[in-house]
Amino acid sequence: MHCGFLSRDVFEALGFTTVTPRDTPVLANPVGLDGIFQAYCPPYFPSMDAAVDAVLAPLARQTAGSGRPAQRSDPVPYLMSDAKHRDGAVAMSDEGVACTKSICNYIFETYGRFPGSLDAMHLMWFMQAHHLDTDYYDRFFHAGAYGPAHAAHLATWHP
Repeated sequence: MHCGFLSRDVFEALGFTTVTPRDTPVLANPVGLDGIFQAYCPPYFPSMDAAVDAVLAPLARQTAGSGRPAQRSDPVPYLMSDAKHRDGAVAMSDEGVACTKSICNYIFETYGRFPGSLDAMHLMWFMQAHHLDTDYYDRFFHAGAYGPAHAAHLATWHP
């Protein structure tokens, strides 16, 4: 079941911040729930340049300007070392970052919002029923990647 037409009403009921583009006859854009779940665009960032920088910072192979490998202090879901994970990441050129910022700024300046023609937040309501492949998560993720209900599912429901 797709229920996107109710997204704005649900976001409003949940207290999400919405942005109405200036001089543009479009509906308000739900951009986030302050301090909890925020889109990478104004008003949560002062500019699209700052939003792009925030998206790219955790992906950088090196700390900006230092030449030293970037370090993460937050937990990661994968089992490989953060250094190995970063080594496998695509390198970002200065030209590529500048191009990305230019495109994002163009969209924001042209449409008064980001993204330009889609909402930053959108609900897709659906139901999915399946058996979680716990062996996969045990192999590739840290303990706690799934909860006790999933761990006990087969024994509980399919003895």
